[in-house]
Amino acid sequence: GAAVKAPAPPPAAARVAPRAPPPAAMAAAAAAPARRVSRSAKRAEAAAGGAGAPKRSLRTATLTKTVATEASLRQANRETARRQAQIASRQKANPTKRRFTQEELLIEAANVTEPENERWILGRKRIMEEAEVLQDALHGRHHHRGS
Repeated sequence: GAAVKAPAPPPAAARVAPRAPPPAAMAAAAAAPARRVSRSAKRAEAAAGGAGAPKRSLRTATLTKTVATEASLRQANRETARRQAQIASRQKANPTKRRFTQEELLIEAANVTEPENERWILGRKRIMEEAEVLQDALHGRHHHRGS
């Protein structure tokens, strides 16, 4: 076979020397002490969206769970907003606080509340009389109720 020739190196004049930083930048870098940044500061900067902050690398399982959790939260928030809208519209359609008229209140008082009060008062009187009879019996006194 044919021999493959390696390309010849470029002439010395064509080679470009690496560019050195300007002298002012070198002086500033030499004067400033090297700044160490802690891991927590880097994390805080990355969380705050700092410029040039590398995104944290995650294991595939963690990344999958994170994505699933975020999607689940978005869905839950949408459902919550939808439910709250339904509740609000239902409350507007059916106000739950009933406004009774004066006549309805008086009829209820005469037909329901007063008889209940009367029964409660009679029950209390009966309990007090029974307690009095029991007390007298314990002390040996005979007490006859007059009817």
